[in-house]
Amino acid sequence: MAQSRKKKNIKKQAPVTQIFLGVAVILVIALIVAIFTSRNIKSDKTVLISSANENITTRHYMYFLNSMRYEYENEWAYYGSSAEEIAGLWSTVEDGLTWGDHLKSYALESTKSIFTEFYLAKQAGFFETPAVISTTSDEIDEVIQSIFAGSNTPNTDFYKAYGLTIDEMKTLQVYINLVNEWRNSIYENMSVTEEQALAYFEENASTFQTVVARHILIATDGMEEDELLAAEELANELLTQINDGSDIGVLAGIYSDDPGSADNNGEYEFGRGEMVEEFEDWAFAAEVGDTGIVETSFGYHVMQLMRGPTEFEDVLDDVMETVRGNESSRYIEDSIAAANFDWKLNETAYNKIKIN
Repeated sequence: MAQSRKKKNIKKQAPVTQIFLGVAVILVIALIVAIFTSRNIKSDKTVLISSANENITTRHYMYFLNSMRYEYENEWAYYGSSAEEIAGLWSTVEDGLTWGDHLKSYALESTKSIFTEFYLAKQAGFFETPAVISTTSDEIDEVIQSIFAGSNTPNTDFYKAYGLTIDEMKTLQVYINLVNEWRNSIYENMSVTEEQALAYFEENASTFQTVVARHILIATDGMEEDELLAAEELANELLTQINDGSDIGVLAGIYSDDPGSADNNGEYEFGRGEMVEEFEDWAFAAEVGDTGIVETSFGYHVMQLMRGPTEFEDVLDDVMETVRGNESSRYIEDSIAAANFDWKLNETAYNKIKIN
């Protein structure tokens, strides 16, 4: 008979409060709320970064910096960090620099990259045509009307919120749109062979492969010794029933303490890194139809493998897309390096910018 226990979900929980300064942030105007009013946006047009081809003002850099800052803080808040905790995180020291300084540096490199790519986009034939300018202007006007609905002074409100005039923002967004068009054209025209995809798959199979397993969780959290013995006995009884022909899906609906799968015949489809280690290792090592009992921190899992690791042919499109993306990124990085913009940083202005 099934024992009454608190149901559990064996899926791994997402990590909290983690910073990924190496991950690219796509910059768009549309979803950023007016939280920058009290931040470090400068009203002057000091040139912060310069080269023979482009000059980038402090105001433009601050827009990119605060956009990235918002992305991180929004993620931390999503995972439960309070405003006080978030403010403190920027002072966390890693590799000799605070997270705030890491963000400043990354935003600086990303800003230089955007303007370099804009130059390359123009070299490739992506120009600020009247159509592009008009479309971008309409997009931003629509966003402004949404964010500042009912305002009698949208131009002033926008400047206070973002540190740029509406016209400056429209110009900047044209740059970003043309860069994205250039990037997309590189991706779409990047030739990738099936042989390349197969080689990548063989080196990174765990990224693409999933298995399908069914299980019945007999939870053991907080149990005394006699209860643990009873739980183990129940798990063995269920395994015997399955081996004798009983449907594990039906039994999962009756006995399983895992709410994440009990109503789905006890079934999970998952890849590497998604489940607790013992559960995952058993599933990737088993043959289709194999049954067994796996013990984890959640309890006893009565297991049956329904489908083995995904074959290359089943994920060919995904692998091709990944390889095409990697090759496109490599091409863009090589193009930026070859452009060899000799950027000069205004150290005095840069050092005045604080993340606090």
